[in-house]
This record gives sequence, C-alpha cells and structure tokens, in this order.
Amino acid sequence: MKEPSMEKLLLMAIPVGILVSLALYFLAQILTITNLDMIRIQFGDFPIIIEILLFLGGFILFNVVIVVLHELVHAFCFPEGLASKHVGFGFHKNGAFFAFYTEDMSKVRMLITMLMPFILFTMAPWLVIIILDKNLPLVMMALMYHALLASGDLVGLYLIIKNTPRHSVLKNKGYFTYYK
Repeated sequence: MKEPSMEKLLLMAIPVGILVSLALYFLAQILTITNLDMIRIQFGDFPIIIEILLFLGGFILFNVVIVVLHELVHAFCFPEGLASKHVGFGFHKNGAFFAFYTEDMSKVRMLITMLMPFILFTMAPWLVIIILDKNLPLVMMALMYHALLASGDLVGLYLIIKNTPRHSVLKNKGYFTYYK
C-alpha cells in the first residue's frame, strides 16, 4: 500500500489531531450550557513548583497508561483477539509503541481496529461529558490529548480507505501494509 514514512505520517497527523481536538472543544462549548473552563486547572493550595511537578508526573504517567491501553484496544480488536499468537507489540525506531497482527485481516476489520481506541478513549467519554453537561477540565484535556495521540490512526484510516480496494484483505509486515 502507498504509505508515507513514519516521520511524514506524524507530520500529517499533528494538524489532524489539533483540528479534531479543537472541534471537540467547540462542539462541547456549543452543546452544553455550562461554560467549559479548561484553562484553569489547580491541584490544590500547593506552591506553584509542586503543582508543576504534580502536573508533569501525572502527564508522564498518563502517557504511559493511555498509550498501553490504546494499543491493547487495537490488539483486542484484531481477529482472534488479544490472546492470539498472531498478535504482538513492538517499538518503532522513533520510540512509538504499537500493536500488530501478523495474519490477513479484512479491510473493514482493519478500519474498526484502527478507529476503536479513538471511539473508546475520546468520542464516547466526550459525549458523556456533553450529555451530562459537566465541566471536568482535567478529563476534557486528557480526552483532547488522546485525540491528538490517535490522529496517526485517523490518518492511517484515511490512507487505507483511499489506497485499497473496497473488499481487500490487508496484512501488516512491520510498519508496511500490504493488500490483495
């Protein structure tokens, strides 16, 4: 399949992630009564240096947890599920953690697999926040951040839709995707 290098994919994904995050924010502003305040986040009455350290520590922990959960959801959606001997995990040379499936997969299954973490960790919780009309700044920032992280999957989704025939079967071999 015609695919950009990982570096080009990331460059394509950044504006997509920013646009999706902004769209989520503005949709919440339009569809809720509460004035959503996502700028002012406080951990308590701690000195500013402690608040910064708490934020950075939480951010690092959040990154590790969300990336692992995100990739586990991909793996769970692969044919045969997470326990399959054909499912594996790895690190790209740029440090990105990823899940992979070594056997053939239908195009529809691949699209669902790519989209599911975005649905579970961004869209569904965001809709709950809008429906409940809650102002949860830290949660909302985390959801927007996940949208940014999932933007590579969204670009990949577009590339698969655009570059493969309708009823094709796909297979990943390392970073590259093949179809028949």
